[in-house]
Amino acid sequence: MNKIDLSIIIPVFNTQDYISDCLKSIMDASLENVEIIIIDDGSTDNSREIINEFSKNDKNILYYFQENKGQGAARNRALKLAKGDYVYFMDSDDILNPNKFKEVFAIIKDEKLDAIFFDAESFVDSEESNMDDFKNKFDYTRKHSHGYFSSGEKLFNSLSKEKKVFAPPWLYIIDRNVLLQNELRFPTKIKYEDEVFTMSLFFHLNTCRHENKVVFRRRIRANSTMTSKITIKSFEDMVKVFELLTLKFEDINFETSDAKIFYKKKLRNTYLTCLGLYHEINDVEGHDIYSNLKLIANKYSYFGLIGLFATLNYSVFKAFQKSALFFRKFISDIHR
Repeated sequence: MNKIDLSIIIPVFNTQDYISDCLKSIMDASLENVEIIIIDDGSTDNSREIINEFSKNDKNILYYFQENKGQGAARNRALKLAKGDYVYFMDSDDILNPNKFKEVFAIIKDEKLDAIFFDAESFVDSEESNMDDFKNKFDYTRKHSHGYFSSGEKLFNSLSKEKKVFAPPWLYIIDRNVLLQNELRFPTKIKYEDEVFTMSLFFHLNTCRHENKVVFRRRIRANSTMTSKITIKSFEDMVKVFELLTLKFEDINFETSDAKIFYKKKLRNTYLTCLGLYHEINDVEGHDIYSNLKLIANKYSYFGLIGLFATLNYSVFKAFQKSALFFRKFISDIHR
């Protein structure tokens, strides 16, 4: 292969039950001039054997093994190896909608965009009753296509108005030069690393577009990152994300006042998530981290009355929030 149009990057960690479906969905898109870079992040199951079977029939599948370093490190390594004009980050337990993926990839090439954003749907891969709750929680669809924008900041504003800014990197395809020129990489050794990466990306994009096409199907399964039990590590990682987002906030030269307001709301919501995790774990080890978290929030006046209210009395704040959500749903049901 002389020229590679697209590098699809897939970190893998013990997903032997799902990697076949993932790779088949990519194959079904029948894309030309594509490389699939798989970074096995220390799997101990049969993932390697399954991938090797696929690579025997498709020389564009490139397999690399590393000791477990986390998803961020795996993606960063793959970026160093990538040769495609464009990059797409896939998760090994999920699947593509092949025809829709082919459509959006044609758009980004034809319009020579820095990035194209799209939507996803979740499906439950479990018979456990509580999994349906997660499906409703992880909704990645928008009401309409937001269309073309001359900057990522303007797209960020538009998505923020709909309250539909999503972090996962499988919701967009990017021009690889944008990542190289701006030295954009994923934070390592933490979960939720895509929160920092995607927020940073918005403010380095020029031409971009959003299409409300369901291109990606996210598998909701037990024991994944988003459905596993909350631990002290979850809290520590989210606080690290909050700290990195605040540093980005101070570095960004905002072109519009709206973007600055929306970014600050993102900080507030991340802070509230940190508070929620802290009260969930109720772990003495988290006290010092919690104190530092409040110091940063205090610098921003707790992001307004909502943040201050949650800080002073989180249990009352949650009860009030739950009542407000119930009331909103009640009003919405009446007007249907």
